[in-house]
Amino acid sequence: MSGVKRGSSRPFAALLTGAVASRLGTELSGIALAWLVMQLTGSTLAMGSVAAAADIPAVALLMLGGVMADRVSRTGLLMRVGTAQALVGAVLAALVAAHAVNFAGLLVLSATAGGLSALYGPTLGALKLFVLPPQPAGQYQKALALWEGVSQTASLLGPLVGGVVVAVAGVATAFWVDALSFLGPAGAGWVLARARAAAPPPAAEPGRVSWRASMAQGIGFLRGEPGMLEMIGLFGLTNGLNDVLVVLAPFRIRSGLHQSAAVYGLILAAFGLGAVGAAAAWTRWGSQVSQRMLWICGGVASLGAAIFALALVSSPVELALAMAVGGAGFITAEILSQALWAHVVPDAVRGRVLSVASTIAKSANPLGYMLAGVLGALLGPAHGLMIGGAAIVVACAGGYALASLRALDTRIPASGGAPSGVSVTPAGPPPGAN
Repeated sequence: MSGVKRGSSRPFAALLTGAVASRLGTELSGIALAWLVMQLTGSTLAMGSVAAAADIPAVALLMLGGVMADRVSRTGLLMRVGTAQALVGAVLAALVAAHAVNFAGLLVLSATAGGLSALYGPTLGALKLFVLPPQPAGQYQKALALWEGVSQTASLLGPLVGGVVVAVAGVATAFWVDALSFLGPAGAGWVLARARAAAPPPAAEPGRVSWRASMAQGIGFLRGEPGMLEMIGLFGLTNGLNDVLVVLAPFRIRSGLHQSAAVYGLILAAFGLGAVGAAAAWTRWGSQVSQRMLWICGGVASLGAAIFALALVSSPVELALAMAVGGAGFITAEILSQALWAHVVPDAVRGRVLSVASTIAKSANPLGYMLAGVLGALLGPAHGLMIGGAAIVVACAGGYALASLRALDTRIPASGGAPSGVSVTPAGPPPGAN
């Protein structure tokens, strides 16, 4: 389990800093990877294949990652995974610098990185919900918005820095920076380990349960929560559809509009700017909002509308405005859905439940990446973006029409309330804190 004291500000700050460092490197390397694939192949199918190569092991191993996050020390797991991610990034950077990378090698390294992300995601997610400082009643949603607002600065700065680094210093330098960024989570795990509290009681220790039974517990929990599987299914469908953004936007901007890596980074940074602005708004006014499922579905739909707009506009300013709207919608859905998870899912099974949910939600991504590549090859990047964006809007409208989804609004008290398994008092760690 986590082995840290709940509500201590130092673990919270350390984990947030490590997460931001890693996210910054990932956003930066995204620019570099897109440019590298276009340089090596010039093919939308190849771009989709690289993205799918990373997602297939990520999806396949997510449930295992969730079980591990609930069975072993989360801090130790974070340290080991962060170190391994840094090594994989360094290998890629060295190969690119030596002009020794080829498409097959890129697929292998992408798959390895994807497998490690399946361990990193559930571990970080479980620790994040655990170390958030205690909040007065009604403020927990604001605390999540604060976390997302700070972490989303990486979505603002990462593409900006990445575009400049690729344009000025080359792709290899961007990958070296990405490799170093993974030392952030590894260092955060070390800080959290030093903030260790009492061990969990035997009743909370999942080590006596088989791995298969642990995963079954996560699945069983979701099956017993009305509306949750429908929401996860909606996220899975829209995740697959918005893959056109990852695969086709670089070609639309580089080949269709003849813009540089720096401009591409600036346009992607606008997504982060919109996300940071929306997160700040939720931090200030989040507890006053009702009809959260409407906001969640509307947020995802606005991302689809922004993707559609990328196919219609041509100036960098217009492209940036569209991405800012998409970023605001995305982070709105992210904050409100996380608040729902925090209230519904107990900490003792959070790693397993989050991994099961992520597996379902991300299961369409590999197919989505390949479909985006096919659409780009057959119809061109612009038409592929239009189809993907329009389909997201339609899916969100259909999802909100489901009564079971709208009923999820009742799961979070109007004030924001206290989440499941999370203390809202400034006292010390509750009995059995991980």
